[in-house]
Amino acid sequence: MSFLLELPLVRTLHARSLLLPFVVILAVGGVLIQGALNRGDSAEASSEAQQSEPAPQVPTSAFRPDLESTPLSYFTDYWAQLGGHVQGRLLLIGPDAASGVVVSPGVALTSIAAADRLLDRQNAAIESEAPPDGLRLLGVDPDLGVALLEMSQPYSAAAFSPADSTIVKPGSLVAEVSLRPNGRLRVAPGHLRSQYHRDDPVGSFDVSADTPGLRGAAAVVDLDGGLLGVGLENKDGRRLLSTEAVLALLDRMRTAEPCRAIEGGELDADVAELLGIEEGIVIEHVHSGSFLPEPSLRAGDVLIEWNRQAIHGVTHFEVLYDETPEGSLARYVVIRGGSRLRGGTIAPDKRCRPVGEPALRLEKAGMALRWAEADEQTEIPAGWEAIHIRLESPSSAIIALGDRITAAGAAAGRAESRTELEAYERRPRALVLAIARAGRVRLDVLQPPG
Repeated sequence: MSFLLELPLVRTLHARSLLLPFVVILAVGGVLIQGALNRGDSAEASSEAQQSEPAPQVPTSAFRPDLESTPLSYFTDYWAQLGGHVQGRLLLIGPDAASGVVVSPGVALTSIAAADRLLDRQNAAIESEAPPDGLRLLGVDPDLGVALLEMSQPYSAAAFSPADSTIVKPGSLVAEVSLRPNGRLRVAPGHLRSQYHRDDPVGSFDVSADTPGLRGAAAVVDLDGGLLGVGLENKDGRRLLSTEAVLALLDRMRTAEPCRAIEGGELDADVAELLGIEEGIVIEHVHSGSFLPEPSLRAGDVLIEWNRQAIHGVTHFEVLYDETPEGSLARYVVIRGGSRLRGGTIAPDKRCRPVGEPALRLEKAGMALRWAEADEQTEIPAGWEAIHIRLESPSSAIIALGDRITAAGAAAGRAESRTELEAYERRPRALVLAIARAGRVRLDVLQPPG
């Protein structure tokens, strides 16, 4: 080691007392360099090992058809499955195919706007004598913006099962489901923002889901498909009702006063004077779908008699209407276009539903008939009772309102005589009718239309 002291650099460092620090720095530097070289070799070896061996597969969790635990599965598959399950509890309503929610067996809920469009179509169908579409308005709640419809054939949608929104916590996953106009399902996932509270069944219920362009109503459902509430089409956006609010609405509808298929208003005194009458009412609206056949009464008629009693005002008419037995023939007198017309119609039930077998409408003969059973007290036989006769029609020459056709051709039974009369409608020809009037039966000939 003495030869190192002869080196100029070493002598200089020793003379300046820097030799020991220099040795220490040199030793530390060597260690650092050796460590860096070792790490590089290890990284290269690891890279080579990764290239030579396949990476292990990460195991995936098994899919549960009933419920998957990851949020991704909720939005990609679960809601689609749930939507398919509840689709049979929705239906399309009206001319623009608005979505409706079946909230009770045979009862669907939709927006007032959708119900208005449905009524417009039904009124147009009645004027064109198109078949009814199986939906009838039960009532509306303007404050809630909701309409209830009664369903008949051909609708067979099942009702939603109500869920208790008080036990569903805010933040829970929910979805709004509805039908698009083409019948395809629309599912809008979201979460519950606030629960239902009994002191505010509407404003306290809110969800984050949104259904842009909604027509009618959407069902707000939980993870099991239970009905938490209903989202409604609204001119200002969307309105939400809790299931409890919907059920309360149904209860109010059930306890409401009886439906009247004919709605009247007080007659203006000047109008009465010009018509030459003292009393009567103006018919403001007729629920035509409540009658079989559709009544000849029209909105705008002035009704002056009902069941052969003069009408003194709206309240008096409502009393007379409510006293009319369901299914009975209610006779009336109206003024239309300056003329006084008489007619009759079959009174519907107290929920404005038609009563009895569909009437037999014979357009070519110019009459409508309703089957009536025999009356033992008055000895009036069973037969097809004339409830409408068109003026200057083939039937008007031989039949009057209230007459009963007890036989047509050689057929005297209910079904057989109906078949004979329907055959006349398809191919009019001279047909012998047995007509009962005032306890007596006579034979006459129904001629084909001239």
